[in-house]
Amino acid sequence: MAHDVFPRSARAEGDFAHLCRLARPHYTHDDPAHDWPHIERVLAWSERIGRAEGARLGVLRAAVVLHDLVNLPKDHPQRLQASQMCADAAEPLLRQAGYDPALIPAIQAAIVEHSYSLGRSPSSLEAAILQDADRLDALGAVGLMRAVSTGARMARRFYDPADPFARARPLDQRRQTVDHVYTKLLRLPEQMNTATARAEAHARAAFLRAFLDQLAGEVAPAHPDPEAPDRPTKN
Repeated sequence: MAHDVFPRSARAEGDFAHLCRLARPHYTHDDPAHDWPHIERVLAWSERIGRAEGARLGVLRAAVVLHDLVNLPKDHPQRLQASQMCADAAEPLLRQAGYDPALIPAIQAAIVEHSYSLGRSPSSLEAAILQDADRLDALGAVGLMRAVSTGARMARRFYDPADPFARARPLDQRRQTVDHVYTKLLRLPEQMNTATARAEAHARAAFLRAFLDQLAGEVAPAHPDPEAPDRPTKN
């Protein structure tokens, strides 16, 4: 990532390049769904949306690079506290990078509020944009790879062999990755806070629907039940 492209106005709020150097070692774990390339993708979309919406880019960029400092598995008992843990871990790094103490609470709030699991409404434009950009990374081609990777770490099956698309059973994203696509991912476009993110999310969701259509032709049960209802609506 070329940190020297960032404008002087962002640098006046803190040394972003130094903050990246401090943050990056926290993303060297073996989870490709929450590694440094994830941060770079979220940063790219945060900047794109932030410029369109008039966000405080210095606050937004800092929140992006620190939003996954503490990476707990999706099924960890403290998962709902993960974003607060990240916000707490962010403060000393922000101080080391020379960020204005008056900006730190806003950065921490954006980190806390980005969390999907927590389900909190964003209280600032920067929080809304980080939430959007992070959720965009759960959609499309990269989002599909992230879902499969995370599912494998949680010992999920790809799909239920007897009923891959939940025609005659409840969706259970704890056990099947395909169920997670229906339960969470395809619902994300309508949860976006900004028009820019919403348009991109719909495009990425269309890719997931095309994938599901392809999958349906490959894994149909050998003896489908003609009385079973249609698979879940993909919207």
